[in-house]
Amino acid sequence: MWNGRIVSHAQKDDQVITEAALNVMLLDAVIRSSESQNASHARHVESAAGHLSQFTHSTTKKKKSPNALKHRINPSFSEPMKSTVEAMIYIPGTSSDGSTSDDSDSCKLWCGMASGKVKIFDGRTWMQEAEFCDAKDRVCCLMSVGTGSVWAGSFDTNIYIIDVDTYTANKKICDHSDFVSDMTVTANKTVAYTCSLDGEIMIWNTITLEKVQDSIKLPECRSLTSIKWKDGKLWCCTKEAIRVIDPSTGDELKRAVYMDEKKFPVQFDCFLTYEDKLWVGCTGSNNGKLLIFNEETLEVIDTLRVSCRGISKLVAVENRIWAGSKQGKIHLFNTKTCRREEKVLEAHEDAIRSMCMAANQYILTGSGSKDGKVAMWKADFDNT
Repeated sequence: MWNGRIVSHAQKDDQVITEAALNVMLLDAVIRSSESQNASHARHVESAAGHLSQFTHSTTKKKKSPNALKHRINPSFSEPMKSTVEAMIYIPGTSSDGSTSDDSDSCKLWCGMASGKVKIFDGRTWMQEAEFCDAKDRVCCLMSVGTGSVWAGSFDTNIYIIDVDTYTANKKICDHSDFVSDMTVTANKTVAYTCSLDGEIMIWNTITLEKVQDSIKLPECRSLTSIKWKDGKLWCCTKEAIRVIDPSTGDELKRAVYMDEKKFPVQFDCFLTYEDKLWVGCTGSNNGKLLIFNEETLEVIDTLRVSCRGISKLVAVENRIWAGSKQGKIHLFNTKTCRREEKVLEAHEDAIRSMCMAANQYILTGSGSKDGKVAMWKADFDNT
């Protein structure tokens, strides 16, 4: 138990103490059962207990978490197996005057899991409050629409419209014929765009759930992984390019592509637009890359090499880009100088699969199933 407490404090993970208590109960059961001479492990009870002990003296020597780390959450704590945290959104609460507030008791963190479940956590205590279990495959994207519903897109090709009060889905969209990969909504929350891996984009009235117009089909596209609405245009990320689409006509307005020094295409994994730049996280032939384009002309401004297998997620906060890698690390970049900061955050034991911002002061990262946890970071920490 003491070793579990030490690990819990070092890794900012309160659930480790509960795991340690369960481990002690298991060891106690093994020792008590060995009192019977017929027990197969009676002669080797010390060895059996040693192999089953999860928190030994050596576990307390693990590297401490960086100062930027605030807390850890384990969405798979009550599950038989760890599951990838595929998507996350933080929804601020509503104050008495109807305005949004991060100090409200109703702020929530929603996690879409590879198991097909959606886990909902209290945004102040970070304890699980509810879960949604209707999806038949992984929930890979989440989107808040207004104050009453959250849309959950799944690899079972459906989009579930979840009521934020009852955590049930009385409505769902079943029109996509391929895996739903991402969703985005206009600034006034009246029109939503949903896409599938096969390059089909559908446009919906968020109140009536009726199609606003015919679907947009991106030509020669089999890997549409993410979309974002900005200033009346759709920014679409495929493995080969970033395409900017006119949503009213479906016409392609411009395209960002990149070939490395050997004239091989790099794989585009994620993107964001910030100020006047387009930032694209890539997987290169030998390492990860972060490409910076002029947002207007889509000309390459800079190419930053990153010592990792690839950049999987990006979040911008003030003058800093947080780049989550496929090796579970977070690389930080200054948006003004486009240079990498010296410190690299050791975030997870698996790839970073999801990122979001919470309460305007925290960055949340979700990881692959080998780790399966959510880490909470101070957005304004001093990286010196």
